[in-house]
Amino acid sequence: MVRFTALDGWRGLAAVLVALYHLGLAGHFYTWGMVRNSWVFVDFFFVLSGFVLAYGYSAKLHDRGGVAKFIVRRFGRLWPLHIFTLLVLLALEVIKYFLLDATRLPVGEIPFESRRSIPALFSNLILVQGVGFFDSWTWNGPSWSISAEFYTYILFAGLFLYFSKRMGWLCAGVSLVAGTLLMLLYFYFDVSEFRVSLVRCIFEFFAGVSTFYVYDRIKGRVWNFYGLEILLVVALVGLMSTLPAEALFGSATPFFCAIVLVFAFEQGPISRFMSSKWVNRLGLYSYSIYLTHYLVIVLVNASSRVGERLFHISLREWVVVDGKGNDVLTAGGPWVQDVLALLVIALTVAVASQTYKFVEVPCQAYFNRLAERIPVRGRGARQDDRLAGLAIEAPNVAGQP
Repeated sequence: MVRFTALDGWRGLAAVLVALYHLGLAGHFYTWGMVRNSWVFVDFFFVLSGFVLAYGYSAKLHDRGGVAKFIVRRFGRLWPLHIFTLLVLLALEVIKYFLLDATRLPVGEIPFESRRSIPALFSNLILVQGVGFFDSWTWNGPSWSISAEFYTYILFAGLFLYFSKRMGWLCAGVSLVAGTLLMLLYFYFDVSEFRVSLVRCIFEFFAGVSTFYVYDRIKGRVWNFYGLEILLVVALVGLMSTLPAEALFGSATPFFCAIVLVFAFEQGPISRFMSSKWVNRLGLYSYSIYLTHYLVIVLVNASSRVGERLFHISLREWVVVDGKGNDVLTAGGPWVQDVLALLVIALTVAVASQTYKFVEVPCQAYFNRLAERIPVRGRGARQDDRLAGLAIEAPNVAGQP
């Protein structure tokens, strides 16, 4: 079965960059423009998700049974790990509540208020936290995008069910309309990026679906993308390292479509690197990296507060506030902060390897079994499930300008 190993590697490295983006450690990683703009990889993952799901399911969404199977599989892909991280954060919030009341240990934000309110908790339980009800992230910050993506999946399946013969042009049209609406809402009407998350996802996901149709049309021809791979990567690093966040919002999508299209052919030296064992291992864990890195950061921050109290020290004198109001630790200088960042990333990957093994894999198997019980009629039932051999399940890497 076909597996896009280079694209799999791309998503692994992108997930690590997003984790670095969220670390408030003032080292060289933090100040590098590439990392400071790594929030934009959420656009890349939406595009990649559209491409891969169009490849895997374009022949299987021609009746209601096929659509039901698809939705059950997608729900089983996104929801279990999300609920696991949510329950861990809920337990930490309960612990914080009792610590605040009984010991007066420093706990940061007041428990069960603001972004971790009870209404926000229920919205996360039913996956509606990222479809426009809130002006900012709630609970597990990165999870806003899996909410937007789940409902985009439903739109995708519905369009395939009724318009399968015209999906190429229709998906391009949906992406164009959603992209235009996104630009108007965000730049002209100044709507919060979290209020337009669903529109943003639809724009980029269907751009990815359109990219699949281009790939499907040209894949049988002879192409040489060796030099283009290098050019695209150099351009990506240059643009993300120098452009302001506002310039990247939405406008990076066509560029990511080009990356997905070129690297799907896996012809150049960068594809070989992206297909290597360890980079692909990151790709395998990428959804867990994406959803657990915020949890790891929360645990590290909580541990530092407890350490401050136990050892009678204060880190506040080494904390500065960046331009977006985030606390950034400067203790020990940039090289020390770089080492700390690498340690946190290593811890995140270690945690992700375990949540992949004990949460993702068994839960996906369970929901796949449920999907198999749904009867399917028509030509979709006679097709092999091409997605079964793909390791690409594009995580919705969180971040915002």
